[in-house]
Amino acid sequence: MRLVAKLLVHLASMRLACTVVAMALFGCAQPIKTPEYITEWQRVRSVEGCVSFVPYKGRPADISIRLKPEFEAGLSDQLKAYTLDAPLCWYEMPSGDLLLRAGPFCAPQKEAQFRKEAGTWSLSRFEEMYVSCLQKKK
Repeated sequence: MRLVAKLLVHLASMRLACTVVAMALFGCAQPIKTPEYITEWQRVRSVEGCVSFVPYKGRPADISIRLKPEFEAGLSDQLKAYTLDAPLCWYEMPSGDLLLRAGPFCAPQKEAQFRKEAGTWSLSRFEEMYVSCLQKKK
């Protein structure tokens, strides 16, 4: 009986060790590299209060980013006509555009898309989105 218990403990510790190694190589321990040509923001794994996207079956996904303060101020100036609720979630889109989703996840949100043309970032789209999260009935 002791031998079986020791074997189970050994297997559990091996599984834990393999999980830690896998996470270090492929998971959350690995930083997200921002290409050198991007100077206005930093790619990040997640931002508190924001949804993070994971590529599915090789399809590109929006990447969470943190804007440099002076760059964010310049983009925010283009949104002065709108009231934006926190959190402000910024994403780098596969197209190279930037996307801002403003507001709590399970509430109406506002979405602003910015495109860089001739070296200048400008607002290309602004929409109010209706989002609702249904709760399961018990």
